[in-house]
Amino acid sequence: MAIRKPAMAAPRGWTSSSAPPAMRGSVSATSPGRCSNFPSSSTRHWSAIPRSSASLSVTRCTSRRASRRRASSSFARCRISTAPSGRFDAGADIIVAQGTEAGGHGKAGRTTLTLTPAVVDIAGSVPVVAAGGLSDGRGLAAALMLGASGILVGTRFWATPEALGSDKVKHLLTQARSDDTLRTRVFDIVRELPWPDGYTGRALVNDFSRKWHGNESELEKSLPRETEAYWTAARAGDTSTSVVFAGEGLDLIRDIKPAGNIVRAISAEAEDLLKTRPGVQIT
Repeated sequence: MAIRKPAMAAPRGWTSSSAPPAMRGSVSATSPGRCSNFPSSSTRHWSAIPRSSASLSVTRCTSRRASRRRASSSFARCRISTAPSGRFDAGADIIVAQGTEAGGHGKAGRTTLTLTPAVVDIAGSVPVVAAGGLSDGRGLAAALMLGASGILVGTRFWATPEALGSDKVKHLLTQARSDDTLRTRVFDIVRELPWPDGYTGRALVNDFSRKWHGNESELEKSLPRETEAYWTAARAGDTSTSVVFAGEGLDLIRDIKPAGNIVRAISAEAEDLLKTRPGVQIT
């Protein structure tokens, strides 16, 4: 049996000359609640530099939307949670293939492992990055093998000193595990946020979701009393009631450390794996 390292091609959307020889991949950090608006030059960044704002969270990116963002010298990202049939042209600079493991809002059903290569196959020359449950270099290495150009990491970067949010919430993230999360509508209902049908938010299970998940109609009947109680708890930092969005990568989040350290660790681990754990060819 001979061990042979597979040839590494430049990711979709970049040439071999524009990608560094050691690391053909990228990772970006996100923080909850902000839309990205990166300079157009960011489309050619290969260094794993954390970004302080979240990606544009949309399911259908129209060419009109992308054109407006390009006209303002911005970076248009389209996040999708299902693989459209046939060729996909959203007019975006980059496509985020988000599996159901991701924290926050999205659709249930498709996982990152199966969704990513399906999107890559129909994305043409547009780079695809994988999202959902990815928190370390193993996730980045796996995404690259699936054909992605990098990964988008969310929850791991919330447990950093730079991220918005209380120290209590950040500590909670380091103690929770993937099985402690749930996709639910109850936090949107109580906050009176009308998300489209089929969309739920993955969050840590707490007393509020235990009481109301599966009893959404009763919760709707209890508004606005429950809404007032919810915001009172949120202002007090009471996480037994207020939402803490988090993805299934929680098992890999054990500490709070600077975002830059996380980026460097993810990149180094992925590079090491791609060098030392090549594909196996039986001869």
